[in-house]
Amino acid sequence: AHKDKVDSLDKIPVIIFASKGQQAAQRIYLGVRHLFGYREWPPLSKAKFLHSTIKNDSDLERTVRELGIKKQEIRRYLIPYRILIDIKINMPTGEDFWVLGESLSRSGIKEYIELEIDARSMKVRGVNKNKLNNLLDFIYGKLDSSKKQRDPSTKKVLDTRQLKDLATVLTAPKARAVFERGADLD
Repeated sequence: AHKDKVDSLDKIPVIIFASKGQQAAQRIYLGVRHLFGYREWPPLSKAKFLHSTIKNDSDLERTVRELGIKKQEIRRYLIPYRILIDIKINMPTGEDFWVLGESLSRSGIKEYIELEIDARSMKVRGVNKNKLNNLLDFIYGKLDSSKKQRDPSTKKVLDTRQLKDLATVLTAPKARAVFERGADLD
C-alpha cells in the first residue's frame, strides 16, 4: 500500500520563490493562505510566523498593510509567543497555546503579570516572571519538574469562558491572595 502511494506521486505541486526580491510575495502568500484560514495553521504556528516576520515597528506596519490584518489580531498571537520565548518556557501546543493569548486580552490579567509592551513593535518590555508562572499554573496546571511538563489535572481555569472571572479575581487583592493560596476560582 505504501508503494502505491509513492508511485501515485508523479507530480507534487510546489511554489518556488526564486529570488530575495520575492520575499514580500512569499510573506503575503503564507500570511493570506494560513492566517486567514484557506489552509488553517494552529495558533502556535501563526505566532511563530508573525514573530519571524515582525522584528520592528516598520515590519508591523508592513504586515498590517500587506495582509489586511488588524494589530489587535497580531497581538493575540505575537505577545504570548514572545513572552514565552523571552523567559524560555516550553510552548503549550495546539489550542492550549491559544488559552494564553486569550487570557492576555484581559486587562486584569495583563495588570496582574505586570506586562509591559512596546505598542509600536510589539516587543515585550517587561513581565513579572513569578506572576506569569502563577498564571501558567492557573491556566495549564502546575509544572511537574520531574516530567518537565504541566499537569492539566491541577489547572484552575477549565474553560476560556472563565478567563473573565480569573481577571476579576486577580485584580481584587483579597480574592487574589486566597486564590493564589489554592482556592478554586469560584
